[in-house]
Amino acid sequence: MEVSLRSDVAVFGRMVVGSVLEAVVAETLLAAQRSVASLLIVLFEQFLCQISLILASRVVKAGKFTVLH
Repeated sequence: MEVSLRSDVAVFGRMVVGSVLEAVVAETLLAAQRSVASLLIVLFEQFLCQISLILASRVVKAGKFTVLH
């Protein structure tokens, strides 16, 4: 009986360690995904700003704008 109890405790300990490691890995991956998503959003916003500036400069150079009063 004692050997079985020790064995059960050891198995339970391994299960707990495995669960903790799984949770740490999952949280790390989620944090990495959030970081990558944030980076992509920032890069996309910068890209859109650059495109807007390029288009605006072309409109100004072509003289195709009107001043509103």
